Amino acid sequence: MQATWLITDYPGNFYPNHLGQKAYKKGEVIYRLRGITVSHQQILLEHDVDTCHADSVYYHHELDRKRDLFEKKLISPQQWNQIQKQYTIVLANLKKANGSLKYFKLMTAYRAPFDGSLSQVQYPEGDYVPANSRIGYFWNPDSLKLVIPWYDANPALSTGQKVVLVLEDTVKVHGEIQYIDSSVNPASGSRAVWITLDSIPRGFYPEKPVSYSLVLNNTRSLAVPENAIIRDQDRYWVVRAVHGKYFPVQVGEVRFQNHWSFINDDLKAGDMVLTRGAYEIYHQQSPLRYQIQD
Repeated sequence: MQATWLITDYPGNFYPNHLGQKAYKKGEVIYRLRGITVSHQQILLEHDVDTCHADSVYYHHELDRKRDLFEKKLISPQQWNQIQKQYTIVLANLKKANGSLKYFKLMTAYRAPFDGSLSQVQYPEGDYVPANSRIGYFWNPDSLKLVIPWYDANPALSTGQKVVLVLEDTVKVHGEIQYIDSSVNPASGSRAVWITLDSIPRGFYPEKPVSYSLVLNNTRSLAVPENAIIRDQDRYWVVRAVHGKYFPVQVGEVRFQNHWSFINDDLKAGDMVLTRGAYEIYHQQSPLRYQIQD
């Protein structure tokens, strides 16, 4: 993923452009460092640039003057070589001073290296930040992926497959399988599966562990409590209650999961079925219709 910790090279007071999950465009200022230490350091660096620039102007004139003298054979080759070396050193010093000032300005008005968001900010606005401190974690949500272990030896998964995930038991997101590791981790017995998410919920960021449920072949289905299902040989029934009367209703495919039974039949959402006493009512006189008082 595209992600990096933002680490200060200079001390100063921290002033973010904005906080939270708001996205930054590449080149937009993420934060600035201000205060007395920043101003003092900038004055020193600008003074170095001015000094090196003055030296370069002086030695440039000297170079022109001694070139003329050398061409007229009024100075030795050694003297001519010496002034050239001095001028080269002065230009290198000017380049270094300009580079230091430019780097200082970049690091005290830090701009986004790519489109992304800032998470895990370590300092409140206006707080003093020492040099070599972590400001926050900058990352590109478009490159974030969920990495999960998969333990099935013959996974019914494929790259490009669309899946539905429930994160932290409440947040539903859609994703696409990007990569399936061909090798099994000998320590865990699992293989890694990478899933890119269509959207990144608030509060989720790189390296954060999350609980998840992976939904494959997502289909809508009615569900009733498991103890409402009555098995009669190879068929399944439920007892439906309508206006004080009971009706045995045969249901189709039954899948049990987490004490619920998912069925496909003619029942409608909201129909009332018995869970207590359903077995007895069905098996004692299933062809009859019952009144509630019975």
